[in-house]
Amino acid sequence: MDVPQSMAPGQAFPVTASDVHIFSSEVKGEPSAIEKTRIVEAYGTGKCPKLVREMQDPDRSVRIAALKACKQVFKSPIDVGPSVNAGAVGVLASLVRDDDVSTRIHASAAFNQLCTDATGQAAVLGLRRGGAGQNTTVMKVIDAFSDPETEVRMNMYEALLQLCRLPVAVDLIVGSKYSELLVGKSGSEEAGVQPLALDLLRKCLQNMTGMQSALDSGAVSTCVQLLDSPHSEVRRSAADTLMTLCMSDAGKISSIKEGAIPKLCSLLTDSGWQVQAAAAGALMNINVEDDAKKITTQSGGVENLCKLLLNEDAQRLVTLNTLKAIAAIAPYPDARMRLKIPAVNKKLAELEKYGDSLVAKSAITASQAVNWMP
Repeated sequence: MDVPQSMAPGQAFPVTASDVHIFSSEVKGEPSAIEKTRIVEAYGTGKCPKLVREMQDPDRSVRIAALKACKQVFKSPIDVGPSVNAGAVGVLASLVRDDDVSTRIHASAAFNQLCTDATGQAAVLGLRRGGAGQNTTVMKVIDAFSDPETEVRMNMYEALLQLCRLPVAVDLIVGSKYSELLVGKSGSEEAGVQPLALDLLRKCLQNMTGMQSALDSGAVSTCVQLLDSPHSEVRRSAADTLMTLCMSDAGKISSIKEGAIPKLCSLLTDSGWQVQAAAAGALMNINVEDDAKKITTQSGGVENLCKLLLNEDAQRLVTLNTLKAIAAIAPYPDARMRLKIPAVNKKLAELEKYGDSLVAKSAITASQAVNWMP
């Protein structure tokens, strides 16, 4: 039998250009379904809304995967705005208080990352579109600071420290009663978390209401106790916070009563220069009070300040705070007598001549105080 021209020998179907293409290629099966826990980026403007929806998925594994992806997405400023518009702030504020531990950990990490971005900060603080901070997010997340998981608390402390770069954030945090909470947390937290609690408390002291609330809650006593901590970073944070507290008259008086001065004098010889600088700064503020000058002198503070001043390897901040502390204590006659030695005067003259503008100015002030004659 003749084979039609449209048919090839042994072929069951007519041969056309399209047929040749189809039957000369491998036939693939249907693609496998994407796992639910694999967060796939949507196209265009659907990307961020899809991610926010997946953060709220009832399936725990999907929710956690979305939160992990969210942390990476928030590193891109171009994606933060659309995420915020899709409701990411409210969702995260809710998830940091979720019943599931892993959800809280990853939600707090994403919230922390969001707070590193200017748009994210404005959204958390309620400042977008001309707002004036009329927002409850800061209040909503306050319970997360009592979370049993250390990682959650650390993420939240870091997040609020990021927010406190904006003055309005300090006002909102103080208004949400964080000062009282942070005084207690500073004393009760784990050693690895205490510096974060103290640093956030110190931010609250920038606000007069926050300062008064902290003083009323026993902040001075807490800081004085933490000066004995075996952990260098805790001692540094406690001395730094005490320095700020002593900017107020009540803080100075409380510090004297709580026995802060002998401990600070001892910390001037600490192995960590950051602790030395913080201790010298705290003594600088406390020694505005005459009673403090006497106690500092009797506690060996003058000799330790001299050692710091004469240390050729001292960090700039240590030298600067030491100069200011010397200027504060020198009006006390006994202290001035101990400071008026050739080595100290020589060092002050060197710093006046070769120090940077701020160090030189502080050296001049200290020299005038040390060499004052009645």
